[in-house]
Amino acid sequence: MKNVNVDKNLSEVFEVEVVETEPVVDEKIEVIEGNVELAKDSEIRISKINANSDYDLVRQNMKDIIDQGKIAIEGILDVAGEGDSPRAYEVVSQLLKSTSEANKDLLDLHKKKKELEKEEGSSRKNQTTNNNLFVGSTKDLQRMLGRILKDDEENNQRELPRES
Repeated sequence: MKNVNVDKNLSEVFEVEVVETEPVVDEKIEVIEGNVELAKDSEIRISKINANSDYDLVRQNMKDIIDQGKIAIEGILDVAGEGDSPRAYEVVSQLLKSTSEANKDLLDLHKKKKELEKEEGSSRKNQTTNNNLFVGSTKDLQRMLGRILKDDEENNQRELPRES
């Protein structure tokens, strides 16, 4: 009821007509409870996405800190030059040290990301199969080996030793 009066008063002040609108009805949302299980591939992809977004966020923060340090150094150098105060020069040296450490941290961040990517890649590549089992007859095995020999000879890759 209050909204109608407010609308009416505003319409009189601004000399416009009141437009009637239908009230908004809140829809009920049904909540289904239960456990959602993600496949391991999905979990790995999600963790990689999170790691990449975290890396991007940290990298951007480090760049912002470095940029703000540069601006602060320029400002404090002006103050130090005008005042000839030893304290101002001490602050300049501390800011320079902090900014250089931020630069080193940024480089360390890149190095750590490369190491993580290398570890992920090497864990996939170093899968060793110790026991192979061929299921089939000796005739099937001979056919398979014959096809491999024929394909390799056509591609000039390698030759298996043949018995005479």
